[in-house]
Amino acid sequence: TEQIGTHRRLLPLRRALQARLSLLFRRAVIDSSAAFIFLALAALDLERLRGEILRRVVFPGMPLAS
Repeated sequence: TEQIGTHRRLLPLRRALQARLSLLFRRAVIDSSAAFIFLALAALDLERLRGEILRRVVFPGMPLAS
């Protein structure tokens, strides 16, 4: 339960980071830093995917829309 509380506390920070990175990516499309911003956004997506896969493996009976 401690990890769930930590996850819930960090969720707004992750969303804020993703929003900020998206804004930076749109502004820097032709800049070389766009590649690194894109990689950071991809890493956030992969982290979210990993968490969802882990949740489905550990709690197979839970509804998907949680």
